[in-house]
Order: sequence, then C-alpha cells, then structure tokens
Amino acid sequence: MTVLAGSLCLWAFAQEATTSLISYSGNEKLAIARNSIEIPSWHEKTFWPIYENYLKTASQFSSESGRLKKSLAAISSSTSPEDAATVAEKLIELEHKALANKRDYYQKIADELNGIVSLQFLQGEIVMDMMEAANAYENSPIQKFKFHPAITSEEQFTAAKHNTITRALGLTKHNDFYFWNTYNKYEQEVSNVLGEEYSLISYYAGDPTDFTPALSKRIGQDALAILEREIKLKEKYYLQLKEQMGPVLAARFLAWEDYYAVVSKMHAWADAP
Repeated sequence: MTVLAGSLCLWAFAQEATTSLISYSGNEKLAIARNSIEIPSWHEKTFWPIYENYLKTASQFSSESGRLKKSLAAISSSTSPEDAATVAEKLIELEHKALANKRDYYQKIADELNGIVSLQFLQGEIVMDMMEAANAYENSPIQKFKFHPAITSEEQFTAAKHNTITRALGLTKHNDFYFWNTYNKYEQEVSNVLGEEYSLISYYAGDPTDFTPALSKRIGQDALAILEREIKLKEKYYLQLKEQMGPVLAARFLAWEDYYAVVSKMHAWADAP
C-alpha cells in the first residue's frame, strides 16, 4: 500500500467517532501528494505540472459532489419528487464526469511517465474521494443509519442490514416486497463486481513499487473499470426504483447505498495487506 493511501485510511478511522473527516482543497491535495507520492527525481518536472492541471479540473467536481451528496442524504418523505430526482441524477452525471476526468489523467501520466507513478496517483485519488464522501455523509441526517458488517455477527448480518435500510428508506409493508426483490438483485451484481461488501477494492491498494510498470498500469485500468461499473450499477437500480417506487425512495436508496459503499470500501482498503 502506498504511504498516502495507508496513512489516510488509518487516519480516517481514528477520526470516525468525532465525524471530523475533512474535505481537501486543491492546495491541500497537492501538499499531501508532494509528501506522499514517490516520484523519481527524473520524473518530477513532468509529473507535478500534470497533477496541478488535474487538480484544477478535479476540484470543481469534488466541491459539487460534496454539496450534492449532502443534499441527497437530506432527502426525506417531505422532499418533492422533482427535487429528489434532480439531486440524484445530477450526482450520477457528475460521478461519470469525475471518473472520466480521472481516467484521462491516469492515462496521460501512464503514457508520459510509467504505470507505477500512474497507479500511485490513482490510489491517492481513490482514497481522498472516499474521505470526502465520508465527510459529506458523516455530517448529514443519514449518518444515524451508518452500517458495516463489523458491527454485528455474521448470523445477524442480513437481518440487521435489512432493518437499517428499512428505517433509512422508510419502507412499509405496502412497498417492501418490490424493494427487496430489486435490492437483492442489485446486491448480487455488486458482489459480482466488487466482492461481498465491496471487499475486492482492497486488491487495488497494493504498493505499486512491488509491481512492474506494465502490471501497475493494468491494475489501475482494472480499478477504473470497476469504479465505472459501480456507478453504472447504482444508476441502473436507481432508475428501476424511480420508475416503480418513485424518485424520493429511489434517491434515498442511492444515498444509503453510496454511504454504505464508502464505509465498506474504506474498511477494505485499510485492511489490505
């Protein structure tokens, strides 16, 4: 695991109890990266200008993402269907654009430097994205529905998770059958892509210096691919729930699942060998 990825994840969990996770400005990200990413001296003049250009575009996505996630997490039964749909769909669109931007710069760094440097870049951005998302949710009404497998026994896990989702989404006996039928399919697809409870994300936390440049580049490309599939899965099932159960419940599903995904991925990343 890179110094940046490991130290930020461990720091995040040390802060969980006080919900004091922070969002990073472009300058703060640059300072963290300069102290953490190991750039060979002969690559520094090439890498840092590319990274600074990346931050100029990424900071716009980051700021808007934090605002939208807070709005999404605050959606309640009193929110209008129009407002719920607007927030949810703007966030999905933004997630696609932010990932495309990340992929463009990942490829540029890999082409102009090498796969080891580009994977370090990507790992750092994945971790800081998780930190910023956690901050948005930890400081919102949805925080009281925080859930992770570690908080309950394996035998009680499914019932505990279902109870949490039921309360978070306000499910009733009149609509829970369709929801669980749909959610069970979604959950299986997520497991196929990212492992149970998003555990496969840990595969991408390995130290790039342990790999060849070519293997590092491939690992980064695979990481970007599964992140894209994750966004598409959330979008797919949000749209299904929107059509069948309305945009308010669909948006609340998106908020809870995104929060759950962030918590699960941070645990998996921090526990990576």
